[in-house]
Amino acid sequence: KKLAQLAQSSAPQLCCLGLQPHSSRTARTGRFAAMPPLKLVELVKQRGQSSSTTARKAFVNAAAATAAKEQGNKLLAQNDLLAAYAQYSAGLASADASDAAKLFGNRSAAALKLGWPDAAIEDACAAVSADVTYARGW
Repeated sequence: KKLAQLAQSSAPQLCCLGLQPHSSRTARTGRFAAMPPLKLVELVKQRGQSSSTTARKAFVNAAAATAAKEQGNKLLAQNDLLAAYAQYSAGLASADASDAAKLFGNRSAAALKLGWPDAAIEDACAAVSADVTYARGW
């Protein structure tokens, strides 16, 4: 009964814990946007458990994720919000857990500036689910 009361009063907080999806978001972008945060964390962990050849590919992918984040930051500074949002989304395809948290956090900021509060909450929850030590997601 207490959990039901908590669910009604704090859906975004439960979303961050992976207990309840925050489904009121209308515009979804990117492969990971529709993925529940816990599934995203599992996918990122699976990427981390790899052979040395795959580890080299992950290094290249980490560089691509970092480049996407930096490009998105430049676009956000220029107030090109949609392009920044798209750039952060593209970077998620090649991100490890730490980079995914940063990309979700930055995409959350872009969504908030675009006037998409539900998307911003969902991305902040995904950032925390990817890396619980990422303070900006809280």
